Amino acid sequence: MNRTIFWVIGALALIALGSWWGLHSPARRVPRYRTAAVERGAIETTVSVSGTIRPVEQVEVVAQVSGTVQRLGADFNARVRAGQVLCQLEPSAFHLRVAIAEAAVARAAAALSDGERALGRARERHSSAAAPDSELESAEAGLEQRQADVQSAEVALEATHADLEHATIRSPIDGVVIARHLERGQAVAAGPQAPRLFVIASDLARVQVEARVAEADIGRLRVGLPVSFTVDAFPDLAFRAAVSQLRLEPVVERDAVTYAIVMDADNPDGKLRPGMTAKVSVGVARHDDVIKIPNAALRFQPATVYVLRDGRPLPVPVVPGLTDGAMTEVRAADLGPNDRVIVGLEIAAGAPSRRTRPGSGPQLGAPPGAR
Repeated sequence: MNRTIFWVIGALALIALGSWWGLHSPARRVPRYRTAAVERGAIETTVSVSGTIRPVEQVEVVAQVSGTVQRLGADFNARVRAGQVLCQLEPSAFHLRVAIAEAAVARAAAALSDGERALGRARERHSSAAAPDSELESAEAGLEQRQADVQSAEVALEATHADLEHATIRSPIDGVVIARHLERGQAVAAGPQAPRLFVIASDLARVQVEARVAEADIGRLRVGLPVSFTVDAFPDLAFRAAVSQLRLEPVVERDAVTYAIVMDADNPDGKLRPGMTAKVSVGVARHDDVIKIPNAALRFQPATVYVLRDGRPLPVPVVPGLTDGAMTEVRAADLGPNDRVIVGLEIAAGAPSRRTRPGSGPQLGAPPGAR
């Protein structure tokens, strides 16, 4: 009796083990496909670059004469008008030079009057044959010399007046002071290497974004293309711009050739500041109201996607179009927004993987032709 019970229990155990193995055998495992919805909408191809916010117009103000700062007329962030005083250099030395130049003009004018009288006497003597031709010629030459001396003194006087005027440094444009590099009492120097004293940007209600584009992408761009960009200061805001200039000058760095592009953007609330780094996306091409699918669905060769219908994968030939890197526009006779395309294969946890390398053959349970 005990032996019979033992054999019954053993038989039941073998049956249970066989059932478990049959249910979990790879041969009986049904593949589960990962799918994604077919969508209808717009798709856009873009070129992404990094750029810098700059004013539309920016002027660096330098000193045209040397001197010491007597007072400042504008500070950082000040709004200024063209002609407004930015800085006044101590003017006493310039006034002194003007006085000296005026005295030189007076001396030259007096000499000119004396030369005119000498020429008059020489002409009277020459007309009465009391003086030779050489005396008249000498008087005429002396008068011409004195006339030249007067002109030279007057030019020197104008130069000193100009220096006096330049001692008052004024804004060349309407705009905003974005940099100031001097203090009251500081000595400033003029010349070819004169340091900048102020940097003034035109009205920042409109700014430019300057970026460099690789030579492989520059041929896809043109003036007028729409631009979207963000800055780190406002990561949740998308700013709009448009390509306004494609510059011809190439820049070669580490054997890579790039070209500068300029984009105009409105900045009515002043959020965009000069020097900010912009993450730029230039819209190269856009198609609206098209069928689009994830790029993963296009891994099958030839150009075919698989649609899961009634639990079975069915091949649908497609013609790919624009892509934005994640989705691709496709044209197909039998594909619509209600379909779901296969983008991968799921395998139960703990099951051995039989995926193969790309190009080495179909994956486990993948549709025919999948690679």
